[in-house]
Amino acid sequence: MISGILLNHRYELRHLDVSRRWLPAAYALHNWNQGTVRGTLRLGADSVLLYGENGLFLSDDRCRQLRTWNEGLQAGAENQSFVDAVRLPDGKVFAVSTYTVYLRQLDAARWQENTPHLLGDDRFVSAAVAGDTLVVLSRSAVYTATAPYRHFVRHELRAPAEGAPGRFTMRTIWRLHSGELFGEIGRFAVDALALALLVLCITGLILTFFPRITHRLKVKRRRAANRFTLQSLRWHNRIGVSTLVFVFVLTLTGMFLRPPLLILIAGGKHAPVPHTVEDSPNAWWDELRMVRRDTARGEWLFYTAHGFHTARSLADAPQRVRREPPTGFMGPNVLRQVGRDEWIVGSFAGLYRWNRATGESYDLIRRCRYVPPTHAGMPDFTYSVSGYSDDFAGCPLVFDYNRGAEYPEPIEVDGVHDEGRTAATKQALMPPQSAVVAPGEARMSLWRLALEVHTGRIYTFLPTILVQLFIFLSGLFLLSVVISGFVVYRRVFKRHKLVNPK
Repeated sequence: MISGILLNHRYELRHLDVSRRWLPAAYALHNWNQGTVRGTLRLGADSVLLYGENGLFLSDDRCRQLRTWNEGLQAGAENQSFVDAVRLPDGKVFAVSTYTVYLRQLDAARWQENTPHLLGDDRFVSAAVAGDTLVVLSRSAVYTATAPYRHFVRHELRAPAEGAPGRFTMRTIWRLHSGELFGEIGRFAVDALALALLVLCITGLILTFFPRITHRLKVKRRRAANRFTLQSLRWHNRIGVSTLVFVFVLTLTGMFLRPPLLILIAGGKHAPVPHTVEDSPNAWWDELRMVRRDTARGEWLFYTAHGFHTARSLADAPQRVRREPPTGFMGPNVLRQVGRDEWIVGSFAGLYRWNRATGESYDLIRRCRYVPPTHAGMPDFTYSVSGYSDDFAGCPLVFDYNRGAEYPEPIEVDGVHDEGRTAATKQALMPPQSAVVAPGEARMSLWRLALEVHTGRIYTFLPTILVQLFIFLSGLFLLSVVISGFVVYRRVFKRHKLVNPK
């Protein structure tokens, strides 16, 4: 409940974080894991910028000497979570975090903020460069700037010829669960509902355990305790009856956001719900995820919640790419052009080389041509690619979310090697992360921690299957408590007119 309230206020909590030393071992930073490196940007012959969820780092061209490069950044892990970095022809470097765009000259001592104005709950997701034009992508719009890059112009992409892409059922249920579907009023209403649910839990515990304690007290104290118990019962009944339907909807929508009920709505689409935040004239509202410039074809390549799209210019309506690489349900973390038609695409579904001309994809870890599965099943997170770099001398580096920096190698045998490395990868030769970021300095944003708690992933001591079913089982338990409580209320208190006992 408390974690849900925190999740509803990501922007307001962006300056708050917690030390990772207080979290389970699975959240410790080692070997540049946990999304520490999402990508790299070559700054010169002997310097490379690394960016990701845990700040910025500057390295030599062999990735042997690294140091933090966070001077001038806002405090807070959320403010230092970077999604992209680009370099302009005049040498300026732009780094894009969730809510802020930073600018730095290579000879400057600090980063400077140069952020376009975001509307509503929008946030930045990507950036690209075409000539001297800087493009920063948010989840709903495109922001462009030209030299000297002091002002940005906001653009909304046109709807495709076939019409607006529609809304995903899962996202709509998500917005209903958080109250976001009805804007700020809905969000605060869900916050109030969460507080009411917290009061129900507290008063329920009082009603359960206080009677067992009060009989041991002296008569005077027992009477006071009984009055307190009866007052708790009165509030429990009033709040429970008035919020019954809302708690039921809140619980049920939450259950549909995690397996197994998530499978029932995955991929489902519908028209925007009228008179809600989804009912926007912007066809791409909350749908954009990544932008790249295809330098060989001279066009823009977008990844959206509905797949890959291309546009000759930002004024044109994006057109759907028919043969796409595998990206998993979370979308790509890596999208890098390495030839005229060749792209490296990395996601929690693996690492692939995608040929835009033929549409074929080649698995760079398993070293085989990708064949789409006949039937969709549970995601395979064996290779959860969160970052990639070919800016260093030697082999490209792949950053697995769990294992960290690795060199991809062909599979020869099945099984697991030392330290959890599979037969398809070998740990990369990088300085220990603890030598650059002291364990005591490693932080996680409060919002991210709330997400881990709210989804049950924080309970790493439980078997994996229970973690995956945590929300479903918790929802069933809460529904059973709510329904049984209402049945008791109807049978006992309503019938005997004891709704407000005295």
